[in-house]
Amino acid sequence: MSLRQPHVLIGLSTFRRNPLLDRCLASLATQQPCPGWTASVLVVDNDHQGSARGMVDAWQARFSLPLSYEIEPERGISMARNRAIAHALETGAEYIAILDDDETADEGWLRHLTEAVLATGAHAVTGPVIQEPVACAGSWWQQKPLPQRPEHSPMPVVFTNNVIFSTVLVRDWGLRFDPRFALTGGSDRAFFTQARELGADYRWSNQAVVREEVPTERQRLTWQLRRSFRSAAAVVIFERRQYGNLAALRFLIKGPLRILGGMLRLPLLPIARLVGIQAWKRSTFKSFSAIASGLGMLAGLVNFNIKMYR
Repeated sequence: MSLRQPHVLIGLSTFRRNPLLDRCLASLATQQPCPGWTASVLVVDNDHQGSARGMVDAWQARFSLPLSYEIEPERGISMARNRAIAHALETGAEYIAILDDDETADEGWLRHLTEAVLATGAHAVTGPVIQEPVACAGSWWQQKPLPQRPEHSPMPVVFTNNVIFSTVLVRDWGLRFDPRFALTGGSDRAFFTQARELGADYRWSNQAVVREEVPTERQRLTWQLRRSFRSAAAVVIFERRQYGNLAALRFLIKGPLRILGGMLRLPLLPIARLVGIQAWKRSTFKSFSAIASGLGMLAGLVNFNIKMYR
């Protein structure tokens, strides 16, 4: 009797972003896992009106993998991701792969992820996310250098913008994406931090590449500062809930120190301006991002965060 082939479900959440969803689905249409595996794709529409149904239906005949569609009517990225988990458990999938609807997967993305799982036996594998900002005037986007890591090297944490993980985390360990982070973000950090503390092993694949389009709105300084605030607040809120108030008290020191560090850089901005506009933008971003991050830490101590996904 032959053993059942491992199955991976690609879970893709979306909310009223059909042009981006179309590009994402196009990049998934010919993906295949490594030999000996099977795969399928689920689009979870977080719009109770089902605005993505027509888009998914249009792709059905052009997909090499089984493509299905479900609506998660309750708003929030946590709820949409948990719907994908429920589907994976109902269908007996051994792994779940996730990317965002504003991303596209490079050719061979799924094969490389599944090959890395086979080679390492890891609970989760992640790969590079190449950010591609659209051309726009007055951009404040700060391009981050791509990480240089040895193939299959350990990772401290992974995120849902490019990941495959074992359903052991959700079937045997009972983890879910926390609905309290549904509109603020940060549920993936909380999920994979908890899994790591339960013994999860995370690894890296240089070849499992996805690309993220950065629209004009996200290149604005105000949007990026709000993200710095939100990310810092989410970390503190999670640590308070997970480890208690005493464990989070270090942010009562770390937050003001980060604010002070950002403010001390402000008098140097005119000097950076003499060097050039890009040097001035980098210095300005670092200064105000540090201040926003420090304020986010203090906000997290009183359980406040920005609901950027409202």
